[in-house]
Amino acid sequence: MQETRPSALGFDPARYPAWRQYQAQTIEALALSTGPLSIVAAPTGAGKSMLALALARLGIRDRQTTRILTSRKVLQDQYVNDYIFDSDPQLKEARGRNNFMCELPDFKTVTADHAPCVEEAFQCPLMRPSIGNDPESIPCAYYRQGAVANAAAVSVLNYQFYFRSLKGFQADLLICDEAHNLDKEIVACNTVEITQRDQDDLKKYGHVFTSARTGLLLIENPALSATARAAFLTIYNIWSGSKDADMVRLAPLVNKLSRISYLSDKLTVVEDRVDDKNRHTIIFSPVLSEDFADKLIFDRAKRVILMSATIFDPNYWAYRLGKDPASVHFIEVPSTFPPANRPVYIDTVVRMGAATKGDPEVERKLLAKIDSIITKHIGQKGLIHSVS
Repeated sequence: MQETRPSALGFDPARYPAWRQYQAQTIEALALSTGPLSIVAAPTGAGKSMLALALARLGIRDRQTTRILTSRKVLQDQYVNDYIFDSDPQLKEARGRNNFMCELPDFKTVTADHAPCVEEAFQCPLMRPSIGNDPESIPCAYYRQGAVANAAAVSVLNYQFYFRSLKGFQADLLICDEAHNLDKEIVACNTVEITQRDQDDLKKYGHVFTSARTGLLLIENPALSATARAAFLTIYNIWSGSKDADMVRLAPLVNKLSRISYLSDKLTVVEDRVDDKNRHTIIFSPVLSEDFADKLIFDRAKRVILMSATIFDPNYWAYRLGKDPASVHFIEVPSTFPPANRPVYIDTVVRMGAATKGDPEVERKLLAKIDSIITKHIGQKGLIHSVS
């Protein structure tokens, strides 16, 4: 690789004086790859964030756009705060709706994920620039940060924000960090929950979800799809022409109903979950991430790179994303830590599970063992693995 040092790509030479072992080779291999999907299995400490940003900085030279996706806010913070380049463009970010309050007068007490604009047919007066096409002049903070990130050469976003922003964020290169969760993120984006409050609102307009049968597929619950379609048409026709705040409040429900219709021909499991107050939540969960992969990922980027420390089987990911395994470029980066420095000790102490949850004797034994391990290794770094 011509860029023999990170500083050649704008990285701070004081913090990043040289490439870590295997970084330069991995960057070069990915830069030369021409296939639609590359997968990088790189262990903790390999510097995956720096790999992603180095590829993005190389792309800038060719006027290419790069989008980097993460599933955790802490990793998004790391990208934004740890990597300040010595020349523009800088990294931009955008976050999900629940990080912002709605700024419409009648909805200032709710976050943007409960705002009327969750249904895209609602045209919020605060979502457009007030000065020409300048994204910085958009009044709404949520839409402003999204527009700024969309206009940037390189931006870091969380998965759900990106998936739900289908009209923007086209990219030459899409890098999925923490990609071992990618299939779960795709499924989560398309999962719909009809809460008890939603059902109470539906009853006011003559629609009742009474036939949900837990564990069966949506195609085996035809009445549910029919109810969702009928309810959508009823409420949408009233909602779309109304300026009444109580009606506008139904925008999230309108959006949910339209998404259930989209799931009607997909392999989707239905669950009717009841809490201790007998409140029902009907959950529609798609099974196959490959049903949505093109729409959410591959139709929006020329090249896609998946990165994770625990993403070892390229064939599995090819199938989960609906791609030919022969077309996948797989790179496994070796660990730079000597095996002698990373021993694993298995020490079974107690049986953990639902049957022992809250058992004081189990907790006592577990805490005693943890205290013993810490006492023996004071001043040393290590990890204690347990069940969640």
